[in-house]
Amino acid sequence: MKKWIGLVLGLMFLAFSGCASSSSAMRDQTEKATAAEAFSSAARAVSDSGIQYASEKFGFSFQIPDSWESENYTVTVTEKAVKGTDGKIPAVSFLFQDDTENPLLTIQMIPQSSWNDINTSASSGGTPGYLGTRSNVVYCYTIAQTCPYAVGEKADLFNSMMLPNSNDEIAARFQFLDRDGGAVLISSISQPS
Repeated sequence: MKKWIGLVLGLMFLAFSGCASSSSAMRDQTEKATAAEAFSSAARAVSDSGIQYASEKFGFSFQIPDSWESENYTVTVTEKAVKGTDGKIPAVSFLFQDDTENPLLTIQMIPQSSWNDINTSASSGGTPGYLGTRSNVVYCYTIAQTCPYAVGEKADLFNSMMLPNSNDEIAARFQFLDRDGGAVLISSISQPS
């Protein structure tokens, strides 16, 4: 009987300590900032609906999908050369396990004057998805279309994190930030012609 009581008390202790460390791990997970986020003066914030990436520098936020666990993606800020633009444009990429060649999502800020050239010159399936326009800058995105990895656990994880090829769903996760860092709904912003 004493062995059973000891066993039950031991299991209860483990269960309660596991909950506490899980809560602590969750808090640590949301408070971490990667070097890229610090560079772009961006941060992850926990909102009522999950984790959100917000960049005051670029003036937008993106609601992270629930299927994205923080240890499997990183956020980087780069400048990319894009056909149809004059020079390089800023891009915020959400990388799967630090793979710079195969981001899950990239949000780019393209001058509105270059948007029409990009939109009409892009090859089939290569046109970036439109998110909104602010101050003569078009915010657009590209997502992974296929899994680049061989069959296995890594491929399964990548596939579980891929965003659907639906502009509505991705646009619903994107919001412009107002000057004070709050979200501004973009439903009234129209796509440039």
